[in-house]
Amino acid sequence: MKTQPRNILIAGEAGQRALSYAGLRTRAVPGDPAPDGRGTRPRPDGAGGLFTIQELRIAELAGRELSNAAIGDLLRLSPRSVEAYLYRIFCRLGVTARAQLAEALRERQVV
Repeated sequence: MKTQPRNILIAGEAGQRALSYAGLRTRAVPGDPAPDGRGTRPRPDGAGGLFTIQELRIAELAGRELSNAAIGDLLRLSPRSVEAYLYRIFCRLGVTARAQLAEALRERQVV
């Protein structure tokens, strides 16, 4: 008998509810150890523990107004990965544009 898509959807929803009932968080909290016991990502002291080393690299290059593709080529990342990093960086700093990013980094003396 062929499984109907509706049954798969119901099973998926039940599985998600079971995970949420198990008390699992959906987002990591900065500074928490990784779930597999590897520890936390290194954060340089100059950034006040706000950014990872990779985030600092990306923020600095974006502050120089390089495109996501150019940053990706330099750091061997996809442009989409660079976009995701920048989204998190912008949220942490409360900025919405690369020019604001450069100014915010200078004010915080991060780069």
